[in-house]
This record gives sequence, C-alpha cells and structure tokens, in this order.
Amino acid sequence: MPAAVNQGFKGPDEGGWAPNMAVVTADCSQYVCEIPYGGENSTGPIRDQIFRQKIAVIKDFQKKQATAKSASTGSP
Repeated sequence: MPAAVNQGFKGPDEGGWAPNMAVVTADCSQYVCEIPYGGENSTGPIRDQIFRQKIAVIKDFQKKQATAKSASTGSP
C-alpha cells in the first residue's frame, strides 16, 4: 500500500470505525486528508457534516498545489 494511503488509514480521525477513506493525490504520493466514518453512532447528518468539512480541506489542498505549481513554473 502506498505510504500516503497508509497514513490515511492510520490517521488521527480514524477512531477504529470503518469505513473511512484516505484521500490522496492521483499518483498516491501525497496524503490529503482522511474522511472518517464518524463513530459508533454515526448518522447521515453526522456524515454529511464530516464530508462538508473534508471537502473544504480537499479544496484548500488543491489551491495550495495550484499555487505551488504556478510558483515553480513562473506562470500565473
């Protein structure tokens, strides 16, 4: 298993409940975040809130990646 995926499945949000998702880059080289199940008593509304929070993390990661790429290539 790629290291970034392994990091996600052993991340601080995991909490021992399945399923959880490790979000990584397309080449599996970088860990983005983990989307945990939400605990023993998780419900749809609990999961919806978790997904909303993690979507923000993913979008922030994408923005940082785009900024880093344009800085390294000198393009806007």
